[in-house]
Amino acid sequence: MEWDMKTISHLFLLAAMLGGYESIASHGIILMQAASAADTEDESLPPPLDVPGLLNRLRSDDATVRCQALNELSRGKPIQKPPDALVDAIGHILAHDTEPTARVYACGLLGRWHSPASLEYLRRGVTSKDPQTRASAVSHLSLYGEKAAAAVADIISTLDDESSDEITWVGAPFNLQPVRYFGVNALGDIGPSAKAALPKLVSMLRDDDDPLTRIAAARAVILIGEGDDEALRMLLDELSTDEDEHVVDDIGELPRDASVKRRTKAAMAIADAGRLAKAALPVMLEMYPREKEMIARAMYLSAFANFGVLDPQIVKIAKSELYSDEPALLESAVKALDSQDDLARQAIPELRHLLLAASKRGDQSTIAHIQLRAIALIAKVASVDVAVDVFREKLSQPSADPEVASAIIQRLKSYGPRARNAVPTLRDVLKRHRAAEDEIIEALTEIEEETTTAR
Repeated sequence: MEWDMKTISHLFLLAAMLGGYESIASHGIILMQAASAADTEDESLPPPLDVPGLLNRLRSDDATVRCQALNELSRGKPIQKPPDALVDAIGHILAHDTEPTARVYACGLLGRWHSPASLEYLRRGVTSKDPQTRASAVSHLSLYGEKAAAAVADIISTLDDESSDEITWVGAPFNLQPVRYFGVNALGDIGPSAKAALPKLVSMLRDDDDPLTRIAAARAVILIGEGDDEALRMLLDELSTDEDEHVVDDIGELPRDASVKRRTKAAMAIADAGRLAKAALPVMLEMYPREKEMIARAMYLSAFANFGVLDPQIVKIAKSELYSDEPALLESAVKALDSQDDLARQAIPELRHLLLAASKRGDQSTIAHIQLRAIALIAKVASVDVAVDVFREKLSQPSADPEVASAIIQRLKSYGPRARNAVPTLRDVLKRHRAAEDEIIEALTEIEEETTTAR
């Protein structure tokens, strides 16, 4: 692995949060050693799971060896049904390991596995004496949603215990927040089964000292109460805030300015609430042109997509963002258009631009993912003739991503003889990309029955 300065600084900040600045060196080195040792030459082909070997390493007296094994499990192919012995070993680390890094890894794995035993170990982690472990356990219980209902009382206890103000680290990008913030989010993710928490959450959305925790409490009240006018009004007020009231800082992709952060978090909360917050649509449509922060605008678009409301103004806004170079905006705009059914037909020229233009930002896989969504949307709302013309134009680009090209070929194949205009393009691509030979020949055969071979 090549370590850039941003990655190294993140690792060492995590080390500082886990063990104090006096132990930066030891914890930082453990993290870097574990991550480096877990690298393989070909991550797309993970080796078979060696359970006995993993168990031996997870029980090692060497913290680096334990963290290396945990890191490999975290970075590897998801395990659908982990062996009971492996779950128990990870649960033991969460409960008893003296290395904070190992406990953080353990929470992440137990959060992914979604087994009853994993859930129970995380529930026990909520009562840990260590604030960092408690916050990490609570945060990963969020991934269980309503299945974590049995842990509601334990999570409520994190909202006002003696360490609820302590700043902890959870997730990626690096997210520094008080313990109670993660507890509030977990209760919201559990939903209506967490109704016992409503009185406390309503009090927090009104009076908590931390503005981001107030926003999280408003989100939770809406999700648990299946709608709440007071909480929604509070979030809408936050969308227009320009006050730099102190907030705990994140390190990662969220904006650093306090007022911008509050607006972004509020928009995210409304997007999460979806149809329960659709009454916010008129206000958000009016406010959208005034919001200059890219990530906040992306969250607005996600909210528009989740409201389940058809509105030409949503289409107009989303169309305008398809000329952006920001992947987050592009993906949210396509998602918003996809929610508008036939109204999205108005955006075909902009979707064509997205498909044909080369974005200046984002990695290849991210851009390809967005273009795949655009292809599906074009196929959904455009006439066959229009879709074929757009797809033929994209396919003729030598730089077309292989996955994108494959998706287009399959779409053309599905149109059969109606995609006859694409035959010359497919033949030209066949000359340039012999790796896709079989796929293209199948498409040609489907489009022109007399074309039984093109070799």
